[in-house]
Amino acid sequence: MHKAKHFSGFSGTNLKIIALITMLIDHIGAILLETGLLPQITSSVLGGGSAKYQLSDYTFWVNIDIVLRMIGRLAFPIFCFLLVEGFLHTKSAARYALRLGLFALISEIPFDISIYNQFFANDMQNVFFTLLLGLLALMGMQYAAQLLEQYAPKLRFLSVLPLAVCALLAELLRTDYSAFGVLLIGALYIFRQNRMYQCMIGVIGTMWEVTAPLAFLPVYFYNGERGKLKLKYVFYWFYPLHLLLLGLVRNLLF
Repeated sequence: MHKAKHFSGFSGTNLKIIALITMLIDHIGAILLETGLLPQITSSVLGGGSAKYQLSDYTFWVNIDIVLRMIGRLAFPIFCFLLVEGFLHTKSAARYALRLGLFALISEIPFDISIYNQFFANDMQNVFFTLLLGLLALMGMQYAAQLLEQYAPKLRFLSVLPLAVCALLAELLRTDYSAFGVLLIGALYIFRQNRMYQCMIGVIGTMWEVTAPLAFLPVYFYNGERGKLKLKYVFYWFYPLHLLLLGLVRNLLF
């Protein structure tokens, strides 16, 4: 007789899968509905030349979109937490930053196509740029803390300056989630020694997005293990490819 398996928490792989699925759900709403179906319904209803859609159709699909986007709010906080964990355990932060920078460049055209239906748009840069700036902030904070600990222990609080600089850069570059995203990564890093405090600050910092704080429920139960499946590059490639695919599907359908 087999013994029942007890819940042992979420591995890094489990968290990554949750984040990938919720991100996909979010982008279905943002791309297929908000820049595809909903504008078409609006044009049909207000244009008066087509009876293809009714006002009730718009209300129905807006509500569907709201649900999808609310589910999708869980993705980014989980990715921020995983970035902090990745930084703490990586063998080379420089190579980690290089990967993020490379895929930030690879993802920009798919991002612009899916969100703005253009090959190049300056309105906003994809989330890889935010994650890259968050990682650079952590690298800077760690280095500054080591220097200050050695030469000026009383000024250790100044180690947060790289975080402020990277948050400002995110704002100037208009990256997805901008300064908020970088500051969230920094906060999760600062409270890395205590999971309860880490999740509390995460919840408080994301309360402006109604469902985002729920992301810290699986984060709280993170067991510190990487997981059996090797998904190191899945997110890197999944991000640009799913954006490109959703953008193409939208253009084909609408």
